[in-house]
Amino acid sequence: MRTQRARDWTLGLVVLFSATIACGARGPVAPAPLATITLTDTACVADGLGALIPAHFVATLVNNTSYEARYTLQRMNDGHAYQELELHIAEQQRRFLAETAQLNPPTFTSIATGTVVSSMQTGHFDENLSSGTYGLVCRGVKTPDRWTAYVVGPLRVP
Repeated sequence: MRTQRARDWTLGLVVLFSATIACGARGPVAPAPLATITLTDTACVADGLGALIPAHFVATLVNNTSYEARYTLQRMNDGHAYQELELHIAEQQRRFLAETAQLNPPTFTSIATGTVVSSMQTGHFDENLSSGTYGLVCRGVKTPDRWTAYVVGPLRVP
């Protein structure tokens, strides 16, 4: 009886071990996107994005324009507020529409991640972020010196 129990127990461990190996053989599963961020000719729209975002940020980036798009997730530097980024981007947009010189990138943020997406294509963010306040900047690049800009946020990583 004791020998039969030992064999059953050993067989159970073998089956469990085999199942564990078989499941692990599939490889890691990519995390599902948290949000879809879409750039159009008139806006940058974030679907599925709330004010709080996880430290592991996964998003699909959609460029629905006829020009290259640049997406950057920018972390506010210590002592600076998200509203500064909003004002900076609003001034960029005003200058674009007035056909005057564009502003330099803001010095009060740090780029956490960024990517370029070709016209009518999609891209992705899959980044680990530190805690802080972020703004998602979407730029439609018409020429190297002429581009539209929009910001989505504030986004907070606890």
